[in-house]
Amino acid sequence: MSRHVANLPNLVIASGGTNSTSTPSGALDDALSVMIVAPAALTTQLKVQVSLDNGTLWGDLQSANTNIFVSQAQAVAVVGIPGDALLRVVDVAGTEATTRILTITKAFGVDS
Repeated sequence: MSRHVANLPNLVIASGGTNSTSTPSGALDDALSVMIVAPAALTTQLKVQVSLDNGTLWGDLQSANTNIFVSQAQAVAVVGIPGDALLRVVDVAGTEATTRILTITKAFGVDS
């Protein structure tokens, strides 16, 4: 199996907002891992959340019983995400003064 990387649509927190857009439905179906990169201009921490019901209910994504956060100019790698899940980030301190854009990529395998 060869490993490849693909860009996914950015996660965007609108000016004055707290929740980002989410990954598109089905985008993580073949993902072995996901990398979320926060911008240098970010002013607070963002909590990573997951939805297993197409965005109706959201829960904090955890690793070893600890919430996963991403901060200013940091990246976080997430593995073991169910294929039908959606991801988003939430500003834990309130709202961002301007629009914030986070890049997101996935690694996936292709049978040779």
